[in-house]
Amino acid sequence: MWFASIWIFTFRLPWQIGAMLFMKHLLDGDAASNTLSWRWVAGMHTNKKPYIASKENINKYTKNRFNDFQINISKQINIIKTNQHQSNKIPTRINLPKNDILLMFENDLNIANRSKLFNSYSKIYILFNEIRENKLRLSQNVINFKKHLIENVHKLIPNSEIINSNDIYIILDDLICIDLIYPGVGSNLDFINKYAMRKQININYIFREEDLNQWKNATSGFYKFKTSFYSTISS
Repeated sequence: MWFASIWIFTFRLPWQIGAMLFMKHLLDGDAASNTLSWRWVAGMHTNKKPYIASKENINKYTKNRFNDFQINISKQINIIKTNQHQSNKIPTRINLPKNDILLMFENDLNIANRSKLFNSYSKIYILFNEIRENKLRLSQNVINFKKHLIENVHKLIPNSEIINSNDIYIILDDLICIDLIYPGVGSNLDFINKYAMRKQININYIFREEDLNQWKNATSGFYKFKTSFYSTISS
């Protein structure tokens, strides 16, 4: 947050370029922890309240390592104007014929409590997408890191196979509908939606019930979601 705030409000640089820099080079760069956080710092989803880095806060949590660094924050904050996305409503569930294959992307590799789900399919395809927003290609370090994670999960799912997103036509072109573990916001969701629309393929998204239960609390800010989430896990 400090880096993003200084980037935007001290150096007056576009948040989009900073988000692309992080996405390309950080191992944990993804839409939720990276792109949306940059937008939040810029004040785009918090009722025009940007996050402003303070020298006192930085000194406190870095034990004065940057005590000599001067931060010149403009008193006139120009909120970046952009087209706002539509609210992320709970997707409508549709009844489609069950497929014999299941797809999942590399940004959701949490397989806990999903053995029953996986066993109901003859084949699980783990898709790896190297291209992100605006045709940005990930750095080789990030690519290697993600591929290593995928390979580890692949070993834990006997009926799984790893496939590059560029080769998705091999498994999908003859299908009229697909079962897919919901990949969340970001490039993977955009990629599969565009592909399915172009090929006229229906998508049966598979969600975690706990995600759907909390979805309604994630419409604005973080406090409502955090309060509800901790209330759920403590009960």
